Amino acid sequence: MPNPLNVHGWIAGADKRLKQIEEYLQAQHQYQKQIRSAPGLSGADDRSIQVLKRGYEVLRQEFDELKTERNTIALESSRLRTILSGVESFSTDMQTMDMRLRQLAYHTGVYDEIVQGTAIRPERAVPAVRINQKTGAAEINPVKVHTKTFWLASTPRTIVVPANGNAQVSFVVPPEQNLEGDLEIFYLELASCTSTSFRVRLNHTGLGGKYLMNAPVHGLAVFGNMNAGCQPFQMYESVFLEPNMELIVEIQDFSGAPNTIELITHGRKFMGYAIDGMDRIGLINVFARNTWPFWLTTDRPVALADAAGTPTLYNMTLERQIHAELCKVMRFGTIGGVAAPVDYRMTMSEGSSGSLLIDNAPINCVGGNSNFPFTAPEPYLALRGTLLTGNMTPTTSVVGQVVDFAWHGRALPLSFAGQRALEPLLDGRNVQLPPASNKDLAIPRMVSV
Repeated sequence: MPNPLNVHGWIAGADKRLKQIEEYLQAQHQYQKQIRSAPGLSGADDRSIQVLKRGYEVLRQEFDELKTERNTIALESSRLRTILSGVESFSTDMQTMDMRLRQLAYHTGVYDEIVQGTAIRPERAVPAVRINQKTGAAEINPVKVHTKTFWLASTPRTIVVPANGNAQVSFVVPPEQNLEGDLEIFYLELASCTSTSFRVRLNHTGLGGKYLMNAPVHGLAVFGNMNAGCQPFQMYESVFLEPNMELIVEIQDFSGAPNTIELITHGRKFMGYAIDGMDRIGLINVFARNTWPFWLTTDRPVALADAAGTPTLYNMTLERQIHAELCKVMRFGTIGGVAAPVDYRMTMSEGSSGSLLIDNAPINCVGGNSNFPFTAPEPYLALRGTLLTGNMTPTTSVVGQVVDFAWHGRALPLSFAGQRALEPLLDGRNVQLPPASNKDLAIPRMVSV
């Protein structure tokens, strides 16, 4: 039996030996025929033929035995190769499974520090020091090492919006190179502008091109005016982008003159890294994949009546594909396309139930601005398809007053992780909450600052 480690070499040698024997047998057979056909065959020649025949039979037997052994070994080799191939495939599968298990174990270890609440509570940073669960010793948190603060400029960096025209810029997450990974945006900043009289719509390519507002929203309800010494606008829910995803900003100018605008976003990026030879591991926030910031504004800017005391009807319509949790309230006024204080009172009620939300209150008690938005102590849950309606009534007689009014919060999809959640009952007022024990569906309360 050949060495199992060299079975292919042995089979090649056996094939070579069989070929040699076969050629010799053919030559001997031919020689016997020549002797038999020669005239005057003597007794010596007859004895030579008998010797040749015995040699022929011996070689023939060796040939048959060698060929049988060769075929048996070839068949066994084929079977062993099949088994070895399966073993190699199984070994590869085991290595892949082991890598996946280590990935899961690692992610489980950082879940409480990253996934559970951090991304939806910007004021809670990743701790720089943690306690090692095995040794009990304090150590530098490896998650902190791979979490970097990051300012992302738009592409292009500045844009000139034509007078009363449209333009577009994008915030593109850097590609996955140099171990760079996912980006989480908390703050939106207006670095500079010629005029604050512009509106925007944000489009998240990671959500299939979904807009983050029901209609164009005043620019200062989205971007904090850093040029005026204001704070950046802090979103109620972060925007989570993977490499090469984009946050597209569509800009509409209404200043009546060319408007040069520069926008910046700020947040943190999770750096990719390798552990035990594994490929890059990104810290993915599952919750941030399922919710996103959202602005609910009037269906169109509200042009107030010129005469004091004359109400103007407005509507705010939420699409039927999402619910919305809203807590920040902002309002902005313009006169003739120029930012100006506008005094008015407003009412607001739910169109379906008639439930009153704002009872003819002065606007300075209802809405703030992006620097100091009014934050409701209890976020308002607008169910899908909600219609908010009411009147805005000016308190002074001024011609050309226009109001931009917006809520800000976060969108809640109709399902989390493929399971129905926050689905309204038939009366349109009650909500079926997800089971409290299901962490995937539980919605943590957010703290707004």
